Amino acid sequence: MGACFSGGAAAALIMETDGGEDAYHQRYLEDQVLGQGEFGVVTMVHDVSQRNDEQARPYACKLLRKGAVFKDNTLYSAIKPQVLKGEVEILRKLQGNRYCLKLVAIFETPRNLYMVTELCEGGEMMEYVAAQAVDLNTEDVSRIAFQLLSAVDHCAQHGIIHRDIKPENLMFQSLDPGSELRLIDFGSGTINYDFSPGTEEDRHTTFAGSAFYISPELFQRNYTSRTDVWSAGATLYVLVAGYPADELQKAFNLLQKSKRDLHTLPNMPDNMPEVFFVLMNALLEYRHKLRPSARDVLSFDFVKFHGEMQQDDEMGLSLGEIAAAAASTQGPGVGGSRKRAASVSIKGSVGRHNIYMGFKNYERILTTLLATMLSKTELGQLVRILKDRIGQMMMKDSPTLQEAALLAGEAADDHSENGNEVAPIIGDIKEQKLHVVQVNELKMILQRDMKNDKM
Repeated sequence: MGACFSGGAAAALIMETDGGEDAYHQRYLEDQVLGQGEFGVVTMVHDVSQRNDEQARPYACKLLRKGAVFKDNTLYSAIKPQVLKGEVEILRKLQGNRYCLKLVAIFETPRNLYMVTELCEGGEMMEYVAAQAVDLNTEDVSRIAFQLLSAVDHCAQHGIIHRDIKPENLMFQSLDPGSELRLIDFGSGTINYDFSPGTEEDRHTTFAGSAFYISPELFQRNYTSRTDVWSAGATLYVLVAGYPADELQKAFNLLQKSKRDLHTLPNMPDNMPEVFFVLMNALLEYRHKLRPSARDVLSFDFVKFHGEMQQDDEMGLSLGEIAAAAASTQGPGVGGSRKRAASVSIKGSVGRHNIYMGFKNYERILTTLLATMLSKTELGQLVRILKDRIGQMMMKDSPTLQEAALLAGEAADDHSENGNEVAPIIGDIKEQKLHVVQVNELKMILQRDMKNDKM
């Protein structure tokens, strides 16, 4: 159960909308609920004006509450107005081009925003891969990498930094093999309204994102759009290797080193072509000033084929010719033939993503248990103990801890606004760097250090 609280009618946030609540319900018929979180719900909707159109497809409506929300015995403070406004402005500026989510309509009431977007029925990246009948192959990875980097470049060319690129924010239009992806959730994004391509980018200092996918310079709070390039590289690592839940700290430590061999990352497939590692070394270049832009890496061998084929499509090649080229070692080209390395299967990729889905459920259960069984004071005590222990682990410089409970600040600078004293303490741990504590260690703390019989 949930409820929204508001101190009267809120001021309008969006300059131009498609109407209010009546206009929304007149145009869209709500269907099944697709998901829900602290601040709203996502529902499948149908445009009734297209009722007789056989080609009409459903959409997704993201309802966002403008006031504070009380849900599951927890009071969540309102989403900042500039966050709601910024996400709409970013989506409008991107116009749903180059694999970015398309905003279809926006409706506003004093208490809610209704954001109607295209529907991605294939789910998030992990869900999509886990649902495949056969393992991924290098051609799949090449296609997904091209589409992701195209979306990142499209953002950069419009002065937009996503700041939270990760598997959960890549969705696929369907579960079909070869389905297109969409970059979603620009709530952590920022936009430079005065930006023009070719000019020097502004530097940003706001902390945002999810710890495992954050670039070194964002941890240092001094970054440009190249931080999205890094996050895309970390996401592609998870695509081919699965989320390294059992060796998360080791993977993170390796990624965050200026000198490392990406071949040695946990679970990295041993049959990935060398051109893949050339791309990954560029995306995960530690020194951001030397890291190429998304536009630069789109010309790398591992992904450029798809850009060339896209150009051929625009020049009139048939879908059959393009599909044949993508599946073979030689494809059609303008004025000749195009050579391409044969695709190889990435053994176990579907299984590794299924394991992650189980880990994600476990992580949620553990978090829920801690949140419900401990009082606010006890939670604060637990985090302080963990902070001390993480400090001790850092002193020992131990990179080989087995991961299960992840403690990392993943919110922006304003984590404490929900009234929870735990978040800023977590956020202060080594400037939001990722640190992991074993479940056995956590159990020992709960049983011994907190001296709490109910544990």
